[in-house]
Amino acid sequence: MQAQIEFGQSLSEKYRPRTIAGFVGLEKPKKALAAFCARPFVSSWFFLGPTGTGKTSMAQAIAKAIKAEVHHIPSGNCTVETIEEVIRMCHYVPLGGGWHVVIVDEADKMSPAGQLLFLSKTDATAAPPATIFIFTANDTRLLEPRFLSRCHLLTFDASSTAAGLPRYLGRISRAEGFLYPESLTEMLEQSGSNVRDALHRLEVELLTGDRRGIPAPAPVSTENRHSHNCEACGKAWAHNEGECALPWRSTCPACGGKPKTIYQARAEKAVATRTANIRRQFRRAR
Repeated sequence: MQAQIEFGQSLSEKYRPRTIAGFVGLEKPKKALAAFCARPFVSSWFFLGPTGTGKTSMAQAIAKAIKAEVHHIPSGNCTVETIEEVIRMCHYVPLGGGWHVVIVDEADKMSPAGQLLFLSKTDATAAPPATIFIFTANDTRLLEPRFLSRCHLLTFDASSTAAGLPRYLGRISRAEGFLYPESLTEMLEQSGSNVRDALHRLEVELLTGDRRGIPAPAPVSTENRHSHNCEACGKAWAHNEGECALPWRSTCPACGGKPKTIYQARAEKAVATRTANIRRQFRRAR
């Protein structure tokens, strides 16, 4: 039996959300898509938003939630030939017996001919059976209004991830052994609300071993060797207790006396002074 080789993963792949609820922010898309997955139907969806906000990952999470067969058309490969081949496959029964999910990345880069072809295939009268189309894009200026009108539009707003991203990145950094959370503030500012970019920046710090931020404090030595002059026998005795509060003149252990802290010595002196004043007053009163 051959041993399996374990390959490493980037942080963006390792912590890629696998469920709809696992995404940072995106409250409206998560709520709408969770309800859709509970009762899916033949439809077309358009995920609009900046890069790194989880559009493609969300499409994959939907496919997983409804146990669908996935057909992924990556950016720059959305040609007429590719679309026709995918549509042909969607006319067969899915492998799991449920749904087909067609994910088209960077849909705004598809050719005009590709848009026209999807116009007919996303129409209710000509759509392939048990098929859900999901288009992702950063912009819609190159897309025809007729095409967009066939889709359910969901906006992946980067600002919606801003509130939850610090806690999300902090949890991952602790799990990966990053030592200085003060550095996460700089990473968040540089990445904006782009979750993928923030994870890439954290990964660079982990790979280089550069733990930027407040360095760990150097261990402080407790060595504080000093001597005391015994008030009883006059001899000097020493120790190295770092938090010593004894006066420089105290009773040494050799005399059998109990050393007193400077606070005890001051208190005894104050009591002695007060006692002497009271006795003096009594003598005068007689």
